[in-house]
Amino acid sequence: MTTKKATTSCTSPTEQVPVAVREARTAAELEAAGRVTVAANAEFAPTDPDDPFNPSWARYLAEMADAAARAADGVLLVALEPDGRVVGTVTLYLGPGSMQWRPGDAMFRLLAVDPPARGRGIGRALFQACLDRARAAGKRRMALHTTAWMPTARAMYERAGFEREPEGDLHLPGVDIIAYAAEL
Repeated sequence: MTTKKATTSCTSPTEQVPVAVREARTAAELEAAGRVTVAANAEFAPTDPDDPFNPSWARYLAEMADAAARAADGVLLVALEPDGRVVGTVTLYLGPGSMQWRPGDAMFRLLAVDPPARGRGIGRALFQACLDRARAAGKRRMALHTTAWMPTARAMYERAGFEREPEGDLHLPGVDIIAYAAEL
């Protein structure tokens, strides 16, 4: 299923850039999605070798890079420039298999936008595609995890009506993963 093209604004409010959001179709798109996810999260990498988050980060980095595994377990969406370049990605889980804390919830993870493409509404287009697909699949709730160090993402979720759900929080050495959910 291809989501209709979303027109997102670029740094210039008059310049419109069409971005297609759809399921990844090729091995090259999956590889690019992994690279975009890693690049988008690089700023969050621990810099202190003694940081207790280092072992968790190493596992998380491998998960971010392995978009093919996420596609096997869920629906890996990509945001594509008109030239076919992957500039964003997210994985949507409509069945069990991710980190849902309530059975039956849809969940998305690892929403990422290539840093040079940020500020153009690509994250919002991917987020909306997840909500639309979950509703189309008959899901009644959407859940997600984020962290305190992602204020832009948290603000987008809260504007869309997502509320904190502490029962879904995860506590890893050096980082707290915070849960949100919303009725669809």
